[in-house]
Parts: sequence; C-alpha cells; structure tokens
Amino acid sequence: MSIKKPMLKISDKNLIHDARIILLGIRLPYLEILIKNGIIQIQQRPRYCNRGAFLVKVFPEISQTDLHIDGSDLFPHYYFKFENMMSEILEWAKKKCSPRSWG
Repeated sequence: MSIKKPMLKISDKNLIHDARIILLGIRLPYLEILIKNGIIQIQQRPRYCNRGAFLVKVFPEISQTDLHIDGSDLFPHYYFKFENMMSEILEWAKKKCSPRSWG
C-alpha cells in the first residue's frame, strides 16, 4: 500500500482550510503546494524548536532565476503561526508566479 503525498494547488479555493486540516488536524509532517514551475513545501517543526513551528521551502522545476528567486527571498523561511505563514506564502506566490492552468 502506498501513501499519497499531501499535495494542494495554489489555485485551490479551500487552500488555507485544507492546509490547516493536513498540518494542524491530522498532523502530517509536511504538505506540498503546487505553483507555476515549482513546489512550495511546508514542514512541521518539532514542538521544542525555537526557530518556528513551520519550515517553508521552494523547489523550482526550472532554474531559480527563471522563477525570479534570489538571495532576497531567503528560503527556507521559518514561521511560528499558521495564519502568518499561509498569508505570506499566498502573497509571495501571487507576486512571483501565477498559478498553472489546471484544464
């Protein structure tokens, strides 16, 4: 039996709700969000971690320069609060890349 990776799309209408259930409800160790030309991965951090409860990484399918990721983006990012993290991820994705077409 294989376990399906938790993957959402940045264009999902219920993205924040579904991410909350995956990360905070059933407490899976990570979640991946599909964006244009890459993946945003959110990892749960151990409760004792003093850098944040969540670690966010970006994995471009193309070169980082094509996705306009540079040293100013400073990935990975650490976040303490779920709401702040999701707000920042959505804003970053809006500015850096438009959602894929899901036809």
